[in-house]
Amino acid sequence: MRLIFLFVLPIVLISWAKQPTSTIRSKTNVMVVTPSVPDTLILDDLVFADFFSPNGDNHNDTYIILNVENYSNSSLKVFNRWGEVVYLSSPYLNDWDGTCNQGGPIGGKKLSDGVYFFEFYNGNDKKANGKITLKR
Repeated sequence: MRLIFLFVLPIVLISWAKQPTSTIRSKTNVMVVTPSVPDTLILDDLVFADFFSPNGDNHNDTYIILNVENYSNSSLKVFNRWGEVVYLSSPYLNDWDGTCNQGGPIGGKKLSDGVYFFEFYNGNDKKANGKITLKR
């Protein structure tokens, strides 16, 4: 007589709780923000993207700060990992495409993939610092 062993593996269903989200709208952009995402920087009504991909596909091709159009005296300064300024704009108009606009050997050239750091001043009384990942 043969013995047949039947192993039964329990099936476990995992239910993922949906993160609460909020939609932030500006005149030109709509962004869904999950408050528990640690990389999303929010300052008053400004929402700073932490990633953009200027690869010419018309999706995330410029660095976006939602509601920046409400701050006509704003400025954005972007640094590479060595602390060199690679981009400077005042006012910032959501138009940085990953190109260095400063002098030196990389002036006018497309910046390479990587993490960059920024300093944003809203033109009134607040500054924000953070990081931006650029992926072509």
